[in-house]
Amino acid sequence: MSNPYQPPGPYGQQQPGYGPPPAAYGQPQPYGQPRQPDPYAQQGGFQQAGYGYPVVAPPQQNKMATASVVLGFIGIFGFCFPGSFLCGPISLGLAIGGLNRARRTGVGHRQAVGGLVIGTVATLVLVGWIVFYVVLSKSHSA
Repeated sequence: MSNPYQPPGPYGQQQPGYGPPPAAYGQPQPYGQPRQPDPYAQQGGFQQAGYGYPVVAPPQQNKMATASVVLGFIGIFGFCFPGSFLCGPISLGLAIGGLNRARRTGVGHRQAVGGLVIGTVATLVLVGWIVFYVVLSKSHSA
C-alpha cells in the first residue's frame, strides 16, 4: 500500500520512502539495523586535527631592552615625579645589558638600541637639570 500523502513521482510513480529516522546523536543503533556511515568522517589519508588552538611557544622577549625603553621614557617625561631622575642612567645600564643579551639570543637588538638612545637622552636631560640648578643656585648666592 502506498502513502496517500506522498506526491507522485515525475512519471506517475510513487517516490520511495526515506525509511526510519536516524537515531539521535549518541544513541546506539537498534539491533539488526546496519550502521549508517558518518557523513562527517575523514576520508582519505588525512588525520583529524585536535581540538582547540595549536600549542605555540610564546615569542622570546628581551626584557632588559623593554625595561630600558620604559625607564628611558620615564626619565625624559617623568622629571616631575620624585626619583625619576635616576631612570636615565638605569636605562643606560639596562640597554647595555639588553644589547649583550641580544647578541647571545638574537632577540630585541633594535629595542635595546632604542633603549640606549632614549636612556642617553634621559641622562642628558638629567645633566641639563643638574647644570640648571647649579647655575641657578650660584646666581642666587652671589
